Amino acid sequence: MPLVAFVGRALARLVLVFVAAELMAMAAFTLTLRHQLQGVWHVDGAAVIAAVDDAHIATFAEQLYDPLLGWTFKPATTAIPYTAFDARGARRDSRPWTGRIVAYGDSRTFGANVADDATWPHALGELLGEGVANFGVLRYGPDQAFLRLRENVAVLGSPDVVIFGISSDGIARAVNAWSYLYDREEPLAFKPMLEVGGGRWLPNPLASLTDRDSIAAALTTAASAPDYWQIFNESRPVPEFPYLWAAADTADYLLVRARRWQDLWQEPRAVATMDAIVDELVSLARVRGFRPVLLFIPLVEDVRLHAAGKPATYATFAAQTANTYADRLIVADPLAVGFHAGLFAAAPNQVLAETVFAALRSIP
Repeated sequence: MPLVAFVGRALARLVLVFVAAELMAMAAFTLTLRHQLQGVWHVDGAAVIAAVDDAHIATFAEQLYDPLLGWTFKPATTAIPYTAFDARGARRDSRPWTGRIVAYGDSRTFGANVADDATWPHALGELLGEGVANFGVLRYGPDQAFLRLRENVAVLGSPDVVIFGISSDGIARAVNAWSYLYDREEPLAFKPMLEVGGGRWLPNPLASLTDRDSIAAALTTAASAPDYWQIFNESRPVPEFPYLWAAADTADYLLVRARRWQDLWQEPRAVATMDAIVDELVSLARVRGFRPVLLFIPLVEDVRLHAAGKPATYATFAAQTANTYADRLIVADPLAVGFHAGLFAAAPNQVLAETVFAALRSIP
């Protein structure tokens, strides 16, 4: 066989193999892996916003949008079918609030997908024999929770005790201006943040919600913010042609480049931001005259670490915070007080309530 013909056939076979492999990779991405790896791939902000229908924008604007906080629960909010909100925007509770104790935080303080009598603030109220106002909000960062607290005490006055819940992954939301880049849940969830490292407050990029142009402007503003996930988004793989390269890039991302919220507890700028938020909380408490309690809410990953005899992801931060603010802040952590993993798995909100209850008993 002439050399030219041999080389031609070899090249043709290589092309066929490449085309077949490319088609298989394309099918794997488009038909099988697109949903499973949704949280891995690059976010195209403009495409995400373009896919949001007008009805969703109208509902968000009416029910949740807040120009300062990004989103919040209002007295008239009906978007959460399993609860309602009182005249202050606190979650409905069967126990009347005495004005003494309030709780702020994210989804785990609010009580995502649980009944009104199954949240940890309600369970704490049962232990105390008085109502605890629950101002937790779904998907909040600790920065938003603080700003909501600051806004409320200016309008409603100061309580005696503020319990400030921080979930293990709260650090990921503290360095984030567009929540969708982190959790891929609500495309209109733009939020204020402390400049990474703790310097100045950056306002909500979505300054108004009047039309799609205002959302496009928010995307541009958020892209210029020191948002950890915005920066990290640039390193995420893109599932597009050539799909063989995309497959290799995705594998490299998963094995080498990927970052999770757990990694941020070792990232100095993220930790400095959390330090600054706690310092804001302690300073506000001093000015307004309430006693702050910082409650760490461990996620499954931290429970597993504890079971293996290892420190939680946030353990160093919690210890340093307790030491820094020894006489000004009570730090409560269920992993530090006779923690029982089985009980926490079965009744996490009861465990959290009992942890806070024990901490409150140390107040003179």
